[in-house]
Amino acid sequence: MRDGAEDNRAWDDVTVRLAAGALQRAFTLDEGARNHFLDLARHAERVRATERWRGR
Repeated sequence: MRDGAEDNRAWDDVTVRLAAGALQRAFTLDEGARNHFLDLARHAERVRATERWRGR
């Protein structure tokens, strides 16, 4: 019998793969959504980089 933590990790892996597949399919169909998502990711990284630079 599996322990609870191992089972949760397996479900997390499946969920991440499912979400990645859905995003990949959506981005293939809608270039605007893909570009918007990438812009959000770039913005989030800039915010994190600024926070690191400020020492937070």
